[in-house]
Amino acid sequence: MNVLRQLVKGVLAACVKRERLLLRGPRTPSGRPRIALTFDDGPSPEHTPPLLDLLDSLGLKATFFVIGQRAEEHPEIIRRIAAAGHEVANHTYSHSEPSLTPAGMFLDEVRRTDRILLSLTGRVTSTVRPPKGELNWNKLRGLWCERKTVALWN
Repeated sequence: MNVLRQLVKGVLAACVKRERLLLRGPRTPSGRPRIALTFDDGPSPEHTPPLLDLLDSLGLKATFFVIGQRAEEHPEIIRRIAAAGHEVANHTYSHSEPSLTPAGMFLDEVRRTDRILLSLTGRVTSTVRPPKGELNWNKLRGLWCERKTVALWN
């Protein structure tokens, strides 16, 4: 990540409420960092079920940032994720290349995935992770206008 992007992320982290932009994992009540397990780009019939089995055996919960197109292809896995108490979150419909995806198309993909996930889980999705973690101002503003929390990582 270049220096300018790091600077922008730092400024945003300082100025934007955590309910709108997640750049770090959760903290304990005493302020110590905790680990947040997140998994992107699924569901995958090859990888997701064994991962769910492992998480269950360890008593751990995670957030699955799913691609809407794959959710349509594997609805049973999405239902299993939700039934196990994991968070199902939005990773756009097609995971298109960020630099080639206009803001309007990006937001349409987020809305489409939201509708798919609502129909499969009965839950409204509030968290979005953009593909490759790349956003421009129009995409970020659009997500915030839709009252979405943007989740990046560190």
